[in-house]
Amino acid sequence: MKIYKSKKDNKRDPNLMVPIIFDDIFKRVFGSEENADITAYLVSLLLKIPYEKVNGNIVFKSTKQDNYRVNDKLAKKDIVFIVNIDEPLKLNLEMNRTLSLSKSIIDRNTYYEANLFGSGLRQENEYRDLKMTIQYNFNLDFVDHVEEPLIDEYLFRNERGNILTEKTKIVHINILKMRELWYNGKYKTFTGISPSLFAMASLLIENEKKEFQEMVDVVPIKDDIKEKIERIVTDMNFDDELIEKYYDLDLEREKMLKATYEEIYEELYKKSYEKLKKETEEKARQQVQKQVQKEVKKEKEKTILTMFNNGLAIDLIAKYTATNKKEIARIIKENK
Repeated sequence: MKIYKSKKDNKRDPNLMVPIIFDDIFKRVFGSEENADITAYLVSLLLKIPYEKVNGNIVFKSTKQDNYRVNDKLAKKDIVFIVNIDEPLKLNLEMNRTLSLSKSIIDRNTYYEANLFGSGLRQENEYRDLKMTIQYNFNLDFVDHVEEPLIDEYLFRNERGNILTEKTKIVHINILKMRELWYNGKYKTFTGISPSLFAMASLLIENEKKEFQEMVDVVPIKDDIKEKIERIVTDMNFDDELIEKYYDLDLEREKMLKATYEEIYEELYKKSYEKLKKETEEKARQQVQKQVQKEVKKEKEKTILTMFNNGLAIDLIAKYTATNKKEIARIIKENK
């Protein structure tokens, strides 16, 4: 992957495109009545049920009509719909386009899910009719950095692990890692996840035109679905206004990334130092310092690779990580 040049360069790489993960395209592909069959296919992969059972049974809801979201500037970006299968389900699709999921983003999604679960109630006797509500978050990062599950489900529980309710949950999906596994072929080891979901994750992120076309040709999804996705994405990439909007948001994202990674480095150094300090006697302080630097360097290289794999230009990686281009090139080459 590559990334668009900044607006200041006033240049546009003809080989690049605005990817599906951009909110406007994501909403067009998965959040409209005319493309309900695409949404149905994605839902069938997420819920692990036949496509034929979902297709024709999706009803989209306008979040503008929900009182709790009426003043929310992001409401028009939401994808909320009802799936009328054996038991009606209320689903919300969210795209989090950031390499580091801050607490505020996770809290925001939790707030949206809680409100969505109870939205539409008008009388007390309707509480028993609350629909099962699931929010699917498509992320570029892990929520649980210890276990690092590709698909991570969260329910409301107490400290003893007892579930408060099973009628609402949040599912975090790391599509960036799924894309990596798709391209290196290691996705085959994940028997509980459909190969088509790995392919769909790759399509969402791809922003190189050639790679996107090749991906569309080989993904194991229905021909009419992938042809429609290809047509929508191609048509929308002729919209200069949308592309300029993507540039503007991408520049804001770059600023956010810089601040985020600086915070990560500071916290990482502090934790590593304190951990090793407790395990080492005073006379070995110098060795501790070397080990800390080694750990920080290792994590920094991992971060550089993540930024590169997500399409950040080497110039920007060098700027945000305070690393010269030659060193970045060495890291990338050694980890291909």
